[in-house]
Amino acid sequence: MGIEDKARILITEKCNRDCSGCCNTYSKIMGEARYIDRLTDLPTALKEIMITGGEPMLFPDKTEKIIRELRERYSSSKIYLYSALYRKKLEDIIPLIDGLHYTLHEGATEKDLKLLYGLQELLKINGKDWGEKSFRLYIDNKINLSITIIPNLWRQVNMSKWLTEEELLFKQPGGLPKGELLFIYTGD
Repeated sequence: MGIEDKARILITEKCNRDCSGCCNTYSKIMGEARYIDRLTDLPTALKEIMITGGEPMLFPDKTEKIIRELRERYSSSKIYLYSALYRKKLEDIIPLIDGLHYTLHEGATEKDLKLLYGLQELLKINGKDWGEKSFRLYIDNKINLSITIIPNLWRQVNMSKWLTEEELLFKQPGGLPKGELLFIYTGD
């Protein structure tokens, strides 16, 4: 593997949702995953690392610990966190990462919107301190709630349908973007 490669790391398979069409149920993609029990089992050089799950922010201390370890080992790599759950701990995690991809899933409730608004307040209050971080918002188009976003906080906002496994494989025949490997971290 060369420096151009990317790693998507599921640090937990636990999730507070039961979304229909969860990409973690996509057999082609998940069948390509490599299980690791130590972060040192990852390739030695990575251009980008995406931390995901399940839901990483169900375990904010574990997520922070993993990100700190990855940041130490991959000091020049871009590290992104994928989450759908705002926790106050993100205030400690955001300085360690290069970006946050936040998702409002199908079935989002008023509580989910309150969490999004809490995140936006955090980003707004500390906006000048975040530097060049990339904050992206994905909204499933099946959400039937009125959503208020603060556009200048987000580098990118997408509202679209969640792709089925077949649609994703048509778009990306290998399941994952080119040069990206999937790892499932089973360590503590």
